Order: sequence, then C-alpha cells, then structure tokens
Amino acid sequence: MSNPIAVEDDRTRKVPLQAASIEDPGLAEAWFGEYLVDQGVVDRFQLFQALQLQDRSRGVRLGEAITTLGYAPAGAIEHQFARFQQRDA
Repeated sequence: MSNPIAVEDDRTRKVPLQAASIEDPGLAEAWFGEYLVDQGVVDRFQLFQALQLQDRSRGVRLGEAITTLGYAPAGAIEHQFARFQQRDA
C-alpha cells in the first residue's frame, strides 16, 4: 500500500491528506477556486494570482481577491458561490 498524499499546513508541517476536512476554510476556498476555473470564470493563472493576494492579505476572501484584481465582477462571484454551495447540499 502506498503512503498517503500529504499536504502542507500553514506551519509548513506535512499532514496526511485524509486529515484535512471541508470545514477547513482554506480547503473550501481551494475547492471553490477550482470550481471557478471549471466554470470559466477565471483561468488557472488568475486563480493563482488571487490566491497569492489572499495569502498576503489575511482575512481577504477568494472572491474579494478575484474582484480586486479585476478578473470578475462581484455579482458573478456571488452567483457562482451560490451555485457552488447548492452543488454540495
């Protein structure tokens, strides 16, 4: 059996992937970001730029970072977020 995939947390300590849960806000943001890419709202480079801005500006949500960078209007992000939440309900 292979070793579990590991991800790094904020303290750069490796933790098993199965230890992460959707209740972790960072993980939920990452999944929403991938959803935005899948929906064509942003491309992968734009998502990466928004995640970098979010990392530098604590407390900024992913959607706020995307709109601040001018990649999508706030209304489009809000609409996609509502669809994203319904998808998991």
